[in-house]
Amino acid sequence: MTMKRWMHRAVLLAALLLVFVHGQAAAHANLLRATPEPNSVHPEAPPEIILEFSEALEATGSAIELLDAAGQRLTTPQARVDPADATVMRLALPRLDPGVYTVAWRALSAVDGHLTRGVYPFIVGRGVATPQVATSAGPEPGNFGEARPLDVLARVLALIGGALVVGGFGMHLALWGPVRATLRLPPESGDRRLGRMVAVGLGLLGGGALLALLAQLQALGSLRTLGALLLESRFGGDWILRVILLELLAVVAHRAVRRGDRLLLLLGLALAGGLLATTTALSHSAAVKEDRAAAVLNDWVHLAAASLWIGGLVHFLIVSVPALRSAPPDRWERGLGMLVRRFSVLGIASVAALIITGLYSGWLHVGSIEALRATAYGQTLLVKLVLLVPLLGLAGLNLLHWRRRLGTAESARHGFVRTLRAETVTGLVVLAVVGVLTGLGPAKSALEARQTAALTLRETVGPLRAALTIRPPRPGPARFEVVLTDASGDPYDNARRVRLQFTPPDPSLGASEATAEPQGGGHYVAEGAFLSITGRWRVELQIQRPDGYDLFTRYDLTVDQSVQPAANETGGAGWGTGWGGA
Repeated sequence: MTMKRWMHRAVLLAALLLVFVHGQAAAHANLLRATPEPNSVHPEAPPEIILEFSEALEATGSAIELLDAAGQRLTTPQARVDPADATVMRLALPRLDPGVYTVAWRALSAVDGHLTRGVYPFIVGRGVATPQVATSAGPEPGNFGEARPLDVLARVLALIGGALVVGGFGMHLALWGPVRATLRLPPESGDRRLGRMVAVGLGLLGGGALLALLAQLQALGSLRTLGALLLESRFGGDWILRVILLELLAVVAHRAVRRGDRLLLLLGLALAGGLLATTTALSHSAAVKEDRAAAVLNDWVHLAAASLWIGGLVHFLIVSVPALRSAPPDRWERGLGMLVRRFSVLGIASVAALIITGLYSGWLHVGSIEALRATAYGQTLLVKLVLLVPLLGLAGLNLLHWRRRLGTAESARHGFVRTLRAETVTGLVVLAVVGVLTGLGPAKSALEARQTAALTLRETVGPLRAALTIRPPRPGPARFEVVLTDASGDPYDNARRVRLQFTPPDPSLGASEATAEPQGGGHYVAEGAFLSITGRWRVELQIQRPDGYDLFTRYDLTVDQSVQPAANETGGAGWGTGWGGA
């Protein structure tokens, strides 16, 4: 199979990865606290909206909008990032009439340049009629933000381009140069092919930088923010530095290849390392609160090791092997053996660095088997680890099998090259998966957001309002919070008993019951794994009052990866003797 057909397959697999990631999770500046709180009821309008996030925000690209019940945007002052605490964003509110309002926020992280969005409602005025409302107080499981395919493509191009440049310069300096001198090949042997390889790498890096900028503008929704984005944000500063380094590297690479100057090759390798640093400067590790410098350095070493290994494979395949084939047969055989021995040392050192830094990154950004299994980041990491198995297997086949037979027959050398081609394509696919991975929010953060998320269902039950909050909204152990208020919005503490009944999708299995214990202030809480089977559940709430009939209402839920209100169901409310007796 020709190299061209291998590359076509690699491109197709990368495209499938982009389709896979569309709509998957990615969030970085996560909303921690909101004032007013989601679903809260206020007798009078609050003076401002205050949102607190997990990371510092960029003033450019971060915003809060307020919508009325009809979905119309209200005229408000511009939201601002608090100058004293960049993790806080504020919006001063005008006078608001009684009604239901929706807060729509957008946060551009100053740490990793990712954009997150969210919405939640709050109510102004007592006695405002509200239908049953489902609200996520945090990101929904399985939808932890939004991965942007354009952004993922930009990352994939940058990673592959960086590997071609770093691996090209590194291989030429550390391996091909000494072998060429030992074999007394022409000094310019392989330089022209190296020039083409580096040119392709620089083109991919430049394309990736352009797509990254376009992806950011697309997320912000306006070209008018271009100037502010480039001049006033950390993303813009990093992007400008990347473009400057690319221009310098293009000049150095041209002269280094034309002259065959070792010092210029070293300078080119250093500039390429600087380009990798612009990537890790906005990585997930840049957002850690402790030992940030060590985490970012770990990311850089991981990326540099991967670039040297995979880029070195590409150099081996398209620069070193063709140059050796043009040499006399005895030098082709001898030179290939020398290259394999030297590259084995480079490959083993790179793999060792990848294992050490990968374990540290896994501890930092994943942290648990549950996060690895249940988040988009963890699942994509598993895809990467699965692909590493054949990659390491092919490397081992070349090292342990073909290396020993290179001097015995021409067929062994052809077998080595075929295996090298497969190893190279697999390595490029791994880089594509890494591009997807870096576009997703860390598994640990995604799992924490899932565990702190909540689903709130509101219902008017006779003279009372009842809000049922399920925290977290997913199958398994959960906290069920019932908040009761009267028609004036004051807490209702007179309930003699508050009970919940959970009927599974198959009613013949029987229902389970739980008593929500009073917590004060109209709050009643029950805990347990009552929603344990996927399917359509019915949750009935009974409120026993000492001064009137029992009140009850019903919530229909669909339980799958998460818990959601069942489609086309409005629940029911009323009063009577209920289902549990006195």
